[in-house]
Amino acid sequence: MTGALKVAATEASLAGIRTWLDQTVGACVADTGIQARLVLAVHEVAANVIEHAYAGAARQHLTVTIDITPARVTARVDHAGTPLDPTTLTPPVFDGTRSRGFGLWLASRACSDVTFASDDANRHSVNLTIHLTNKAAS
Repeated sequence: MTGALKVAATEASLAGIRTWLDQTVGACVADTGIQARLVLAVHEVAANVIEHAYAGAARQHLTVTIDITPARVTARVDHAGTPLDPTTLTPPVFDGTRSRGFGLWLASRACSDVTFASDDANRHSVNLTIHLTNKAAS
């Protein structure tokens, strides 16, 4: 099963992304834990795209694509903003001195694989994959 959702790159769009993912993944994946992990990961990545890749620029869009097979569920968040260089990220600190900067860390813990890609047309993507067991896909 494959589907896509294109939304305005605004914080107000995050709720719609979550709802769409809940419905789309929930229709195909029996394990609600996997569904929750993917929704959390996509939410964090989309929020980062809005805040950092687009830096609040008006009239921008992002696209979330979902691809579900019996072996895996993959969500891809595409945008045309500033690409993320994951090598520049600092690891999160859990001593109470930071209240931000945990999004990609959470996504990497929620998913089996997190990868970043760019193409020649200045489109960038974050790919979030969770590998399924035979019992997880319906």
